[in-house]
Amino acid sequence: MLAAGVDPDTLGHASSIHSGRTALGELCLYVSSNASVQQARFECIKVLLDAGASPNAHTEFNEPPLIHAAIGHDVAIVNVLLAAGADPRYASSRHGGWSAIHAAAAWDSCACATALLKAGADVEGLYRNTAISFPITPLMQAVYSGHRRIIPVLLRGGARLDMTGIAALPGAHYSLAQEGAVPSYIAKVDAAGGWKKYEQAHRTRLTTTFTRVLFPRLPIAAISNIVCSWAHVGFY
Repeated sequence: MLAAGVDPDTLGHASSIHSGRTALGELCLYVSSNASVQQARFECIKVLLDAGASPNAHTEFNEPPLIHAAIGHDVAIVNVLLAAGADPRYASSRHGGWSAIHAAAAWDSCACATALLKAGADVEGLYRNTAISFPITPLMQAVYSGHRRIIPVLLRGGARLDMTGIAALPGAHYSLAQEGAVPSYIAKVDAAGGWKKYEQAHRTRLTTTFTRVLFPRLPIAAISNIVCSWAHVGFY
């Protein structure tokens, strides 16, 4: 069809559930557990992009492909879209500022969040969730959705700890260990003086333990580098 001249950004028929969605958007939304189907999907996405499909195409009613890829935990597609010019900072005004990094936080998509942050996603962007009376950041979205794994990814990416806002989230923390009104991990990071200090203290503790117990003859700097590359320093 592309060879016959069909526009790669043709929108779905207005009377269907695919109204306003491009073929690229449809492919990024669709996820399969079948490896061969996923591979075919990936190849189709590359064909569309090579044919000039816009990685940012969306209408008033639909989100761009990058958001769908983040929801689907598909970092390979996220990277292909970013390489093709997808805007990591796009926030939907119709959906209250919803962005790909908010989507990654809401679905605990750590690899996608890492790729988005590296590409310049706005880790402090605000989204107005209809269930919450105030706009929330991706970090707040992760806490509200009950996701623990992605929180350190966002903190390492520069997310600011708004302890008042986090504590005020309604019905939050349902799958997170709590310390008072705030998840315990976040409370520990805050008590340490922020992510960088918490990460450094964690690295120092591990380095000291490894030096004393396992590698007493190695230089401390070398052990510190080993710890940093091997362990998820600051993530627990």
